[in-house]
Amino acid sequence: MHTYYESEEFQKRGSLPSGWEESSFKYCEFKLLEIEGGGFGGVLVGCVFENSEFYWSLFNSGIFVDVEFKNCVFRGVSFAGCVFTECRFIGCTFTNDNMGGTCSFPDSRWYACTQTACTGLTNTHAKHV
Repeated sequence: MHTYYESEEFQKRGSLPSGWEESSFKYCEFKLLEIEGGGFGGVLVGCVFENSEFYWSLFNSGIFVDVEFKNCVFRGVSFAGCVFTECRFIGCTFTNDNMGGTCSFPDSRWYACTQTACTGLTNTHAKHV
């Protein structure tokens, strides 16, 4: 079920609404999330993710516009076919999962994105256009 959320704050996984994986979020804040598995294929505009961890998550065909990721950890996460426009990654870590699987960005597109003080996110992972 596709639902629209605006200017809401979600702290910890239990605060995420049912069906959030296919929903649209505008100007929302996500803090202290610990997501294992699952995925996201919705739309995020003007949102902030802070101090959150993602393990084996699948972001498939997600659309990210003006999204900021602060101090997030991504372990073996796949961003397949995503579009990142004017997004910022600040102090984030992209690392392997416990089976050695890396974070990947197959067929994702990047427009005017920046990264500051991140580890594991390189231009070989992300094609900047």
